[in-house]
Amino acid sequence: PNRRTAVQIVTAEVAGMRLHLHAATYADGRLAEVFIRTRRGDPAVRGLLNTLALTASLALQYGMPLEEIVDAWAFQRFAPHGPGAGHDRLRMCASLVDYIGRELGITFLGRDDLAHVEADTWT
Repeated sequence: PNRRTAVQIVTAEVAGMRLHLHAATYADGRLAEVFIRTRRGDPAVRGLLNTLALTASLALQYGMPLEEIVDAWAFQRFAPHGPGAGHDRLRMCASLVDYIGRELGITFLGRDDLAHVEADTWT
């Protein structure tokens, strides 16, 4: 469709690098597009995150299940990594991609296995 509902899922920080994760959904609630924005940091990292979001968005629009993307991104380890802030259920991240994969899995797939804190214990 020409218009989709877009929401900002989270403003997060991983090892001192802030990112803004936005998502657009179809009318039925399925994820259609992902947007990742950073304000600071290495231009190469910003460019790679932008390309990663574009690739994921195209894959989703061509029918790739979100589960495949989440499984590919979760647990990817590279710098920057460390403590994460912005999601009550995620404490540590192996990379920015790990954080984004876990966030999408928890938010859109109900993948509680990707969280560090159980749903009923967070406030």
